[in-house]
Parts: sequence; structure tokens; C-alpha cells
Amino acid sequence: MKRYGLPLVLGVLAIVLVAVAPTRPTTAAPQDIRRELARRFQPSQIEIHDPARAGEVTRRGTMLTLAAEAVPAKPFRVVEVGRTSKVRRHVMDFARVDITPGRGMTAEAAPLTVVPGTRMVILEIKFEGSDVRMLAHTAEPLGAKVDGDLVYGCTEFVFHFPPSAFADGAAEPMVGVIEQWLEGTPVDRTCREGIREICLEP
Repeated sequence: MKRYGLPLVLGVLAIVLVAVAPTRPTTAAPQDIRRELARRFQPSQIEIHDPARAGEVTRRGTMLTLAAEAVPAKPFRVVEVGRTSKVRRHVMDFARVDITPGRGMTAEAAPLTVVPGTRMVILEIKFEGSDVRMLAHTAEPLGAKVDGDLVYGCTEFVFHFPPSAFADGAAEPMVGVIEQWLEGTPVDRTCREGIREICLEP
């Protein structure tokens, strides 16, 4: 009678166990949730190069309204860089607002205030671990004056979600938390993929 070594027997047993092991239900991968959040809160573009229209929304994504309490904002600023050929660039300086579900909000001090009901657009959405960072810009000037000019406000909303929020595989609970602060407006119009003109403001 032929004998088989212990490693071979264990290997066959492992294959059998894998073959008969029940399959676990799959959940949405984190990148799928991120893609859904980016779709729900589509970014907009603002005018930078024309000083007379600096800060205006030129390509609108998802239009939002500040729904919760007032938040701080820093003034929108553009600087010229380059020695021979000047290029105007947005100074990415945002007042940070940290929001943890169930724990409320903390915010840094800033010269401007965005009150509830103010319309805002998202310039960029970032993901760091289980945090969702949204760089927001007021859709209209706040009425505050810096050197005599009306200015727009810039606020960064940082939503601190637990790691389980991504592991659960559903974006809707996270969307619900975000919309407690930034909710969609009745005139919301999202960009259609591949068709830039649908997002252009007249």
C-alpha cells in the first residue's frame, strides 16, 4: 500500500476545504463608493484668468445650499506667478470645518462667514482614508469687501467617517450625512459625462 506524506495530505485537505467553503456576499469596493460620492457631488469650475469675472462659476456641477449652521470662509484669491509670462492661479486657501457624525463640528477662525441658505459649489472632492474632503466655493459673492472688491468665500468641509462606513458598501448613509450640511438645490443641474456644454452658465 502506497503511503503519502503529511504535506501532501494537508494540501489536498486545504483544497477540499476551499472548494466547499461557502461564498461570502460581496460589498461595494471603496473605489465604487468614492465614485458614487463624486457623481453625487460633481465639481464645478470658476473663472480665474479674467480679473473682472474672477470667482464666477463658469462650469457648474452640483449646486448645493448650506443647510446647517454658519461656517467660516476665507476670501477667494488669485495671484500672478511667473517672471516673463504671468499666469493667474487660484490660491487654494480654505477655512477648514471638521465634521464628525454624532459629535458635531469644529472650525478654524476665518474673516468671512457663510450663513445657512448660501449656495455653494464643490471645486474638488478628495478621499483620505475614511475622510471625505470637499473644497467648496460660494456661488455668489458674500458681499464682504477686501480692498473694495466683492469676494467669494472658500470653505473646506472635512467629514470624518468611521472605517466601517466604507466597509458597509453603501454610499447613501454617507450622502445623508453630507446633505445635512450641504443639500441639493431645486435648480440643481449635474454635468452629463462627455458633454461640457450642458454645464456652462449663460
